[in-house]
Amino acid sequence: MAKLTPENKGNHFTCFVACAFGRPDVDQKYKVIASVLKSIGVSAKRVDRLHFNSKIDGKIVDLMNSCDFGIADLTYARPSVYYEAGYIHGLGKQVVFTCRQDHFDSVDDYLRVHFDLRSFNIVGWKSDEKFERELKARVKATILPLQKIKTDLQEVKQQEHSFGQLSLIEKLKLIEEQAKQTFEEFGWIVYNAEAPGEYQKFIHENEMLGFRSRPREQKKRLIAFFKPSYTKQDLRDIWNHHRTRLLIAMHLPDLKSLKSNYEPKVEPSTRILCCLAKLSDSTFMAFHNNYSKVDSTKRIFYSERHSETVIVIDNIKSQEDFKKRLEGVLN
Repeated sequence: MAKLTPENKGNHFTCFVACAFGRPDVDQKYKVIASVLKSIGVSAKRVDRLHFNSKIDGKIVDLMNSCDFGIADLTYARPSVYYEAGYIHGLGKQVVFTCRQDHFDSVDDYLRVHFDLRSFNIVGWKSDEKFERELKARVKATILPLQKIKTDLQEVKQQEHSFGQLSLIEKLKLIEEQAKQTFEEFGWIVYNAEAPGEYQKFIHENEMLGFRSRPREQKKRLIAFFKPSYTKQDLRDIWNHHRTRLLIAMHLPDLKSLKSNYEPKVEPSTRILCCLAKLSDSTFMAFHNNYSKVDSTKRIFYSERHSETVIVIDNIKSQEDFKKRLEGVLN
């Protein structure tokens, strides 16, 4: 994992700092906070230290929405600080709480840390040296998982960029090769075919494997189609196996190891439409109105009339994106 340093520009983080304004002791500790953050590659964002022309409340919301995590100093129990900490927490982001040491058990109710936050692991401050050491350790622990997320996102962007540099033909060839590899990893026998005659040839060649002697429910056929985009005419051609690239896969388990309760994970006669561009539900349903969507997340459609499943994998961004989504529907 990359080392957390100011020079690590690829994984730069921002932290929204909520605290009381106009308090000398808080302002002094903010200098410590900003210094600690800078030392490990994090930009501190405190709204009263920024220059902007918009309304301050809107700016605060923008900063909270865009930050990676927050620091909320509870000293002087400012209502705005509590609100901002709750807002950041509601976004699913981490909040590091700090507070002046004597405010934990202050005799003054308006200074004491509110009861609903006392159970949090708050970093107390009194001396700069101890506060700096503890805050640095806490922030490092907070951004460690964020580091991996950002690294993964950068890797995905690089994969998408490299894929985007390829021609349409190169992209289709790449995802077709990936599909063949993935099918084989899942135990399917794969055959390339671009004409109906080749499909029949594939069936004939597999008679020696016992394909025709199997009970009907054990014959599992999967056909994958690859196109840059799909029109209604393309969908008609695909269902007739005309003018399109396709990959045929059969699930033919060893008869000796076949159990009576054998149930493959993919339904009989499944078609996978692989598409570089977006294929909308309306385009698909306009031509295949007897299909109904059974899984909106994985774009799976089923026709009871044809006893057939159709899986749409569209808007493919990279080879890795396609592989992950294909494995998801085969699992």
